Amino acid sequence: MTDDNASTIPVREQPHPQQAYQLTMTIENAPGPFGVITGNAQYDVSNEDECGKVDPVAGVAGRITHLPDLTWTPVGANTYEAIVYADRLLDEDYYGKGVCHWAFKGAAGILRATGDERETRFMPAMDYDEIFAGKTKVLYFWGGYYPNAKYANYADYGDADLSKVPEADRSEFFVVTLAARKLQT
Repeated sequence: MTDDNASTIPVREQPHPQQAYQLTMTIENAPGPFGVITGNAQYDVSNEDECGKVDPVAGVAGRITHLPDLTWTPVGANTYEAIVYADRLLDEDYYGKGVCHWAFKGAAGILRATGDERETRFMPAMDYDEIFAGKTKVLYFWGGYYPNAKYANYADYGDADLSKVPEADRSEFFVVTLAARKLQT
């Protein structure tokens, strides 16, 4: 969870979520192995102004976000799958102001060479519109950031378009393809 609003509430999960999506991540031409592949899903409260705790200084309710871990399971050479549920969290009244409604916002992978916190975090992600539509998303990551960028714990979100990269330099990038499909539950 990312803020005081969310860190103080006991988020509960649906006992039987129904809206399941399978994400498939394929890594091509990486500059080295990824020893640690993790990730998370993101859920935000969509009506925090009505149900959230108001910050006395700002006078408004802060965003309420929950980031549960996402497990990527190897299913082939450089291919991983994860399951996310759009309806994973229970809507509840956390502050006695009304029911907070959770909205699924997206999911991401986090790839590191060995897991050292100083290493670059390569973070391919799909937002909820892409997942719900069953899209495929191709992202390009510069191999020069592997295993470490200039700054410790650097986050690289990739680029969907290499048209601004000179043709001669494009071979320096590796590709992560994310594909989503709805599962029948």
